[in-house]
Amino acid sequence: MPRSTSPLPWSPLVAALALPLIPACAAPGTGDAGADPGLVDSDGDGLADSYEDEVGTDPDAADTDEDGWDDGIEVHGFSDPAVPEDHPYLGGWERSPIPDGLSEAETGNEVGDIAPDFSLVDQFGEEVRLWSFYGKVILVENGAFW
Repeated sequence: MPRSTSPLPWSPLVAALALPLIPACAAPGTGDAGADPGLVDSDGDGLADSYEDEVGTDPDAADTDEDGWDDGIEVHGFSDPAVPEDHPYLGGWERSPIPDGLSEAETGNEVGDIAPDFSLVDQFGEEVRLWSFYGKVILVENGAFW
């Protein structure tokens, strides 16, 4: 599956520091005049309307791509809320953002090298990409019966 061309900022620094979480703001859909306009969350998905405008998701729809996952859950799970096929991993393992600029040309099979990306179907029937777990220790068990 090719990487998304969405304008969303996927670097860990941006995801960890710049993501506008909604601490104490107006209740979803109330348009509370006393709330900081930068913190209003009209659709209740956990993302400020100003952030949704910036990245191109719909501030009036909790699930922009209609895939069953609220935009806030997708962003916090390092998936793209504008692409229905991209959602948090159902297997329960935390995903990580794929670093910008990472390419197959930088991979190898020596100790310390970045492994080439590949995908497999997991026990839940979901296609899983190795690079979705970038920065984590991964054990790939391979076997065959003869």
